[in-house]
Amino acid sequence: MFTIASSALLFSSLVIAMENTQKDYSFSLATKNDSAAIVDLINTQATKDADKIVILPESFRLSAIANASNKERLFVARDITQGEKIVAFKKLFLLTDNQERNEIMQDEIRCIGSKSESTFAGMIKKGAVTTLNTHPTFGQDDLYIYNGGDFTHPDYRKNGLNKELSQHAFSTIFSDQLSKQSPARIHLLFGLVQANSGSNVGEKGDRAIPLADVFSNFIRQVYPNTKDDISLTYHRYKAFMPTFDPTSSECKPLPDEKAIPGYGCILTYENNADASQSGKVQE
Repeated sequence: MFTIASSALLFSSLVIAMENTQKDYSFSLATKNDSAAIVDLINTQATKDADKIVILPESFRLSAIANASNKERLFVARDITQGEKIVAFKKLFLLTDNQERNEIMQDEIRCIGSKSESTFAGMIKKGAVTTLNTHPTFGQDDLYIYNGGDFTHPDYRKNGLNKELSQHAFSTIFSDQLSKQSPARIHLLFGLVQANSGSNVGEKGDRAIPLADVFSNFIRQVYPNTKDDISLTYHRYKAFMPTFDPTSSECKPLPDEKAIPGYGCILTYENNADASQSGKVQE
């Protein structure tokens, strides 16, 4: 049982931890000059989690990271006490190209197309998940955000660093590209391997729950008058993490039977005032 004293001590500790995180780290878009350091983090650390994060064949890693950085799709956290050492990275970007969006939705998330197989439909509100008989609507004028792979050095985990990096990434997207828009719906597309999806939907280990919290904060930036108790629809589809042979000379994912099983996921916020005005994407 928490006493007043122990609760105060816990709160003080959390405040100190948050202050230390803000003080010791900086967050920014990755640049091409960061590519070698990010690849080094992948080669020395992230490859140990190859069952949870997409790892390209070794000969393609540097060019892929440089390309993502040039397109401003990659964010990094730096330890300013260690000479701006890169200790975490995250991929997040707006899907503005229709062909790229449809390919990701069909081949990776698998929410459309012949391979689509729904495994869950429901809602997240205040961290609680309820089951609903719903199907997502995809409008041509909706906003689509792709939440790609992220990784934090093991020595820097469990201090809120990943959450702060995610918040920075979402805020950058808002300030750079969204401040004058008010889309009918916002869809967040992401993948989960089974190890990061919880024993059951919405239970401990389901990374969609903390991601929904960060996404909700982003929603409040896009729609300043939104109520605090934001409701997000949550859909899961049977999918597989793109899995590669690390020594391959071609950057081609392995077939499903050799890939790591998981789920393609969508969190959607619907702005009811505008949603009815949006057309539907061809499935």
